[in-house]
Amino acid sequence: MNQKGFANLIIIGIVLATVLGVGGYFVLVKKPATPSETQQPITPSANTIVTPIMIVAGVPKEFAETKDYDAIFRELKGAGVDGFFPLFLYEEVPVPKTTGNELDFLLPCNSDTPAFIATRAHNVKYLVPGEILYRPNEFPSLSKDPLKRLIDCAGRDMILGVTSYDEPFLNGITPEQAEKLYRRVKEVDSTIPVFLVHAPLPAVIIEGNTSRPTTAEEVSFYLSEIRRYTKYADILGFDVYPIPQRIAQTLTPYRQKEMPDYRIAIADYIRWLRENSDGKPYFIALQAFSYKNLGPLWLNISTDGAPWPTKEELQEMIQVATTEQASYIIWFGPSYLKTAQDELFWQNFLEVLRNSTTSGVW
Repeated sequence: MNQKGFANLIIIGIVLATVLGVGGYFVLVKKPATPSETQQPITPSANTIVTPIMIVAGVPKEFAETKDYDAIFRELKGAGVDGFFPLFLYEEVPVPKTTGNELDFLLPCNSDTPAFIATRAHNVKYLVPGEILYRPNEFPSLSKDPLKRLIDCAGRDMILGVTSYDEPFLNGITPEQAEKLYRRVKEVDSTIPVFLVHAPLPAVIIEGNTSRPTTAEEVSFYLSEIRRYTKYADILGFDVYPIPQRIAQTLTPYRQKEMPDYRIAIADYIRWLRENSDGKPYFIALQAFSYKNLGPLWLNISTDGAPWPTKEELQEMIQVATTEQASYIIWFGPSYLKTAQDELFWQNFLEVLRNSTTSGVW
């Protein structure tokens, strides 16, 4: 998430709302909680709590480079992973780099390629990257639709869903453009769910070489804007990577004057989804990386010494998402893992997932 871009889009949006007279864009936001109110997440009442479906975005670099998809999906399935998003980007700065394995899950393809054989053999379903298939406002004829062809390769039963445009508001994607992707997926197969993820609220905005706190007006406007995308997805979510908060620096919809710890942050975002998703299922994208995997700086803060989430923190994240009734957890960041220390984290991560699926909620 780029905080400078966040500020620019928020400012542009507020100006447009003012010019167009859209007064409804300025909504009341609940008073931030006091520190004593942030110690426990707010839990809905429920008769049955079900562990969310686990989805993983990529695998560590060296593992991906083997292209041994049978081994990859055997390991994921053994850890209780039921969905896979084919992201193999292992470096973002100074130049983005990928192993290129994404191509094994895209066109041209056929049903007997190793990637699709392995997903079927191990019953790990495919979360299709919709923004790669459909550039904004560029949709091929239905007869040449890439999703139809991917269904032929993977098999409809192996398609978990299609992702919409990533963090659409911050990336300049309008609700109308998200609608076009949504309607095309439904035209191809009305039973395929569309997933849509939003960015969390940053505590600071970077402008030039300086930073400032995010304003209440910016928070209100952002939350009101992202509600406009709700009808163009079947399953809605946020990506929340809050470990440690001194680097992540995220607010929540309910806490705008403090950066709550990771458990509260996750609970707040899921609560907001529950209250604003029109009764649809919701998911949370969580952190399976260290901020130092992303580069030497984040929000003008050094990432030296940034920790990986511990086993206990991973367990707590799953527990919060489970208690708050998220339908899915998407684990982002495994593709950034490429050192021996990263490999130790990966094994700890897999162990926690195995325990969560065999033991349920702690």
